[in-house]
Amino acid sequence: MADIKITTFNVKGMNTPQKRSQIFQLLKREKVNIVFLQETHFRHRHVPSLAGRGYSMWYHSTYTSAARGVSIGFGSAIPFTLLEEQADSQGRYVFLKGRIGDRVVTLVNLYAPNRDQVGWILKTLDKLTLFMEGLLILGGDLNLIMDITKDTTSRTRSVPQKQIRKLQLAMLGMGLSDVWRIINPETRDFTFYSQSHHTYQRLDYLYLPNYALTMVKRATIGNITVSDHAPVSIEVKFQEISLKSPYWRLNETLLDNEIHRQEIAQAVSNFFNINDNQEVTDSILWEAHKVMVCGELINLGSRLKKQRQQKLDALLQQISMLEKLHKGTRNASVQANLSGLRSQVKDLLNIRAAKDLRALRFKQYLHGNRGSKLVSNLLKTQRSKSLIPAIKTQGGKRLLNTPDIAREFCAFYSSLYNLPAALTPEELDGRISTFLGSIDVPGPWIQIKEV
Repeated sequence: MADIKITTFNVKGMNTPQKRSQIFQLLKREKVNIVFLQETHFRHRHVPSLAGRGYSMWYHSTYTSAARGVSIGFGSAIPFTLLEEQADSQGRYVFLKGRIGDRVVTLVNLYAPNRDQVGWILKTLDKLTLFMEGLLILGGDLNLIMDITKDTTSRTRSVPQKQIRKLQLAMLGMGLSDVWRIINPETRDFTFYSQSHHTYQRLDYLYLPNYALTMVKRATIGNITVSDHAPVSIEVKFQEISLKSPYWRLNETLLDNEIHRQEIAQAVSNFFNINDNQEVTDSILWEAHKVMVCGELINLGSRLKKQRQQKLDALLQQISMLEKLHKGTRNASVQANLSGLRSQVKDLLNIRAAKDLRALRFKQYLHGNRGSKLVSNLLKTQRSKSLIPAIKTQGGKRLLNTPDIAREFCAFYSSLYNLPAALTPEELDGRISTFLGSIDVPGPWIQIKEV
């Protein structure tokens, strides 16, 4: 049996390494196993690699510009097997069908538009009914207020009550319940603060089928820190799986500090002074010394991490207290204090961002100029960009054959620069064949695809 924590979070853009590092640190701190992200702002074919940050599998829906975008990520310990995927070309939703352990699940991440939200959600739910199977977990930013008396500090709504009721009946017809509201029936809390209107609203939701509510241990709303939205989380009991433990890895930044290096050097000196007594062999002494150094580094890293976590916890606690005060008063001085504390949180999280950037630079330095998977992937990308799949002649004829394309280029540049015909067509064909035969790659030299 394992408790899986599922979080939905509108991140308001993830295109900078610093922002990605901040978000992943918060998710790791909260021990989130499955995350639904909205407003990632990733573009088609320009999605950064998010693997290796504690989340091994990612599925995205992107848009043509740096707007919208939704993603679903799975922690490395989650045994998820994908069966089917459906993503929106407009960057508004992504459906996943798969298995977590032996249980079939359907995961849905939505980011509704700020106009005609109900109509869009109902159309999306119609598509979902044809796709879904097993346990349905639906989350995202729906951009609307379900209950005007409990889910906002304002008494006005942008969506008529009649439309809201229509959506609630549709959710009820699918057997879905707003998990946070079920767990907290009378609590007034919010996930979004509007700077322009100075109002709080609850726009982010997680839904589960009614029969699965007994699996829920708790439901919480986090603090607004690195985004203008707060994350919403639920913890669900899964009896079918057991989570894997992560591996320890050396934090090289520990060796940057002179005091830390002195502590480790003193520990090594003490170890050899005590144990180098001619009673043990050199090989055993050396192996034991490596274990001791590893333990010292783990101890040092844990101590520094605990100090940072204590400082972060204190800042988040202050933010939580001031947010509760600001939700009731909307005082300007309280908002100014909140902005200062959020800046301190970002600065603290950027310490880890600097470590991630250093690790990336080290990886590029170590593998950048030698034959490896890193270089292979880079060359593969460049090669695919440089290939010419097809061309059109001046007469509009489409050429897909490699020799025809080569002859057309030759004719074009000969005409452009008024060059005399140095080769006969037969000689040109012979040289093209010789050149293509000298390329030691499988398959055609020029890939054929739609243009």
